[in-house]
Amino acid sequence: MATGKKKTKNASNYTESFFKGVDDLAEEKKMDREQVLACLEDAIARGYEMNEQDAASFGLKDQKESKNKNYAVEIDRTTGEIFVSTVRTVVEEVENPDIQISLEEARSYDPEFVVGDEMYTDVTPTSFEKMGRTTSAKIKTLFIQKISERERASIDEKCRDLENEIVSCEVELVEESQFFDVKSNKYKRRRKVFATHDNIEFVMNEGDLLLLDAGAENDMHYAGDCTTTMPVGCEFTARQMEVYRILIDTYEKAASMLRPGITYRECHVA
Repeated sequence: MATGKKKTKNASNYTESFFKGVDDLAEEKKMDREQVLACLEDAIARGYEMNEQDAASFGLKDQKESKNKNYAVEIDRTTGEIFVSTVRTVVEEVENPDIQISLEEARSYDPEFVVGDEMYTDVTPTSFEKMGRTTSAKIKTLFIQKISERERASIDEKCRDLENEIVSCEVELVEESQFFDVKSNKYKRRRKVFATHDNIEFVMNEGDLLLLDAGAENDMHYAGDCTTTMPVGCEFTARQMEVYRILIDTYEKAASMLRPGITYRECHVA
């Protein structure tokens, strides 16, 4: 149960451009509008919870007002208005008034409240235009994080049946960037690989392995095949390097045995 949400005249009213931006992002990330809006609602709510030092920019009375509270955000799917509420659980005995409300007090608002219900109290600011730069940056970072989490969850769901299988992908893009590694006191490269398989987009990050299995054949049907494994992040982890060295040693041992008259099986079991 919840108290009614009060719609204020100055609540943030997004125009069609806002929803167009949402739809464009949804199309790019292969999500629907509802998923993107849910990520934005969650990001704003988490931003409120983290916003102890910049509380005034949200229209809150003081910094203490944002501490230890749970928040919920709702974006009107028609107008784009944003509504913010504090969330308190109805309990018999209050231990933390920031996140709990007594059954007696809750029933003074609505007699149908029972223990375990959640009570939503409207705290929508009069304007979001005065939101501080720090707060805006927090929400933006949280929103990007939520979108990434949703993307990974979608890929995990699509790939659940592919677990422990080797699939072929088409590499579409490789992004490289440089960063300064404090431990080694050196600049290093970071690589991110974008690939697709059966219309499923994969993003491979540092620590992943990319298996390349390539072949070529000419008009006379002479053919060659090459298989190699590369670290996406430019460097193998210690465990990956250990396995890689085992593979290289095995290859070099087999290659050294090649000569006329030797069978495939002799090289294979050596």
